[in-house]
Amino acid sequence: MTTTDQILKRAQELHAAKMAALAPLAELVALREELRRQLSESDDAYGRAYADAEAAGWSAVELAGIGAETPQRRPKGRPRKPRTPRLQSGTAQADEEASPLPSQSSSPAHQEAVPS
Repeated sequence: MTTTDQILKRAQELHAAKMAALAPLAELVALREELRRQLSESDDAYGRAYADAEAAGWSAVELAGIGAETPQRRPKGRPRKPRTPRLQSGTAQADEEASPLPSQSSSPAHQEAVPS
């Protein structure tokens, strides 16, 4: 027959084994929380540095090529507009897009309407 003391002793042994297994987990939980806090603090500085690099002429593709990921948080301020390629003046496409009026020589209907 089992005594009360034996039952309690066995329960304490089981509990001690469970507690021993919990210690490494508790340490890692605390470490992960500390690392998350540090990462959060570095996000703002990283966002500012990334924006400064872009302002200096680095493209997002170039930055990604050297291992710089797009920041999760950007610095507060004006939202960034997507870059559109600029056309150089002097090219036929740029001249056509810059001119609000259609070219007179390109429209046969317009040529017929103009008296000679």
